Amino acid sequence: MAGVNHPFPALQQYATSGLLFPWAFTGNSNAHLGEDGVGWTEEMYVEWKDFRQAVQALLGYSYRRVISGVPTLRRVLPWQHPYFNQLFVKNIQSVVPMRMEGTSQTNPITRDGIPVVGVGDPFASNRGPWTEYNIVKMVVQFWRPPYYIRSDTDILDADGVPQEWLRFTDREWTITNQVLSREGQQFLWATPPPAGSAIPGAVGATIPHIKLKRTWYQIPEAALFTRVADGTPGGIPFTQTYTQTGVINPVTFYYYLPGTPANPNSPIINTVNVPIGESWIFDKTCDTTLNSATITMADTSDLGVGDAATGLGISPGSVIVSITNGTTVVISRVATRTDVGTLVVFHSDRNESLRFWGFPMGTLRFEGAVIKSRPLQLPPSLMQIPFFRESEPISQQQYDVEMHFDYFDPPRPYTYQLRGHNLMPWTGNGMWYPVNSQQGVDGAQTAPFLTPFHYAQFTDLFKIL
Repeated sequence: MAGVNHPFPALQQYATSGLLFPWAFTGNSNAHLGEDGVGWTEEMYVEWKDFRQAVQALLGYSYRRVISGVPTLRRVLPWQHPYFNQLFVKNIQSVVPMRMEGTSQTNPITRDGIPVVGVGDPFASNRGPWTEYNIVKMVVQFWRPPYYIRSDTDILDADGVPQEWLRFTDREWTITNQVLSREGQQFLWATPPPAGSAIPGAVGATIPHIKLKRTWYQIPEAALFTRVADGTPGGIPFTQTYTQTGVINPVTFYYYLPGTPANPNSPIINTVNVPIGESWIFDKTCDTTLNSATITMADTSDLGVGDAATGLGISPGSVIVSITNGTTVVISRVATRTDVGTLVVFHSDRNESLRFWGFPMGTLRFEGAVIKSRPLQLPPSLMQIPFFRESEPISQQQYDVEMHFDYFDPPRPYTYQLRGHNLMPWTGNGMWYPVNSQQGVDGAQTAPFLTPFHYAQFTDLFKIL
């Protein structure tokens, strides 16, 4: 009838909204604003035929995807509010179908020529009729998540590898105190004072530590657990238990390789962090002189005070104490031989972008993970979780991974890059210095030596099985 408004708003598809179907807000909104956070609800209309697509696009989800044999974690991000752009969809509070148009038997819906048997298809045992509608009214709740929402492309590193630790993780800090206790003659000073001398035993020094809990949200079951005999994921949460990457111990310069006591696939629990990747290592062709701490090379511009040094004739525990000019540096310990054109490797932790969550090397210790199940927000088929016929099971759960760390960064001389849990205090000046074991990995009192804690690359915790 002319002059009478239609009871439903006109549904349109908006290119800037990111939604690939027609929709409209009714204008019925509700806000919750205060010291306990921000909440916002919108009443939203979509067409019945687009309901399946709408709940996927609004809620978002995570799934495991294998590309060229490499598994990755993929996320369809929850929808962002078109006006309050810090808010994202948290849930759909209610769904009200409107304008009944028939039943599935009289007007069946097909997709790619196959009858749709329900939201949880394709394997439905009950194929009875259901009522079909023209419009669906949904009440959609938005919130500000306690973690970063980043796209798949926004977490790629320089090599195009996704870095999952950059998103869907929150943080929580607590403070604790520990009492330092060590048995005498178990460790040697790796650097002055004086290098190679034994550390006496001590009991009773109170040391403050900061505990860090980071929760990684919405991890698919198949992305976290190793497979059991029938191929289903139900075994060990491997990346939370074992290392994936070999690293260099910056105190002893021992490179953990397969077949050694701390190789990839060794426990990652109770290890401390190294910088991300291998770009913190600089190989230099150098000249060294017996009993001299001066090293010459073609260019020192990428080196800095505190960078660790290792190589043939370089004493373990050596670090750069000064940069004389563009071709010469002075290290903390004298060379044990004269060489021309020998390889010296320098290790740096100066670049903030190479630090895991910004933590300096050795200051963060992984204590373990608590893995908590949570229900899927959508049926498995809508979250792209494969079925048994595709070699992976139907999963009815996803997980939040609660990771626990200990942060410790005691005072040390500014000339030393080495920091954190592998240092011990010297009573001479109250500073903390690196230490290594007296017994090496071969069981004899010869190098390579060990440190109280092994080093590991903590991005391994976020790799996908």
